[in-house]
Amino acid sequence: MSRLILYPFIILFLMLLSRSRVFDNWDWPAPLILIFGINLAYAVGANIVLRRAAERARMLALERLSEDLFEPDHQSRIGEIERLMENIKSIRQGAFASWVNHPLVAALLIPLGGMGSWELVQRFLLNP
Repeated sequence: MSRLILYPFIILFLMLLSRSRVFDNWDWPAPLILIFGINLAYAVGANIVLRRAAERARMLALERLSEDLFEPDHQSRIGEIERLMENIKSIRQGAFASWVNHPLVAALLIPLGGMGSWELVQRFLLNP
């Protein structure tokens, strides 16, 4: 899943890179900046919606398992249900990663950090 989150940001980085003055003397008209901003907002928004849906699915699964703990038919499997609940709570990857390790942070750093690095290369190495 985390690789799929990165793809729109890689494309956005390539689109930003293609507007570089190294390739042509293109300007940055306001509508183009608006379109790039909308694309970025859409990608970030989709990621946020995905994370919320994953959190809701986790909470629903935990609620259902906690209800199963009190059913008389499942008394022989209480230990198994509790271990399953702990496993669900302990997931810290993909949509459940902390914000430092979250794919969205890495995805945002691709176009933003990449363009910053590219600007430094242009300023100091290509135009001495």
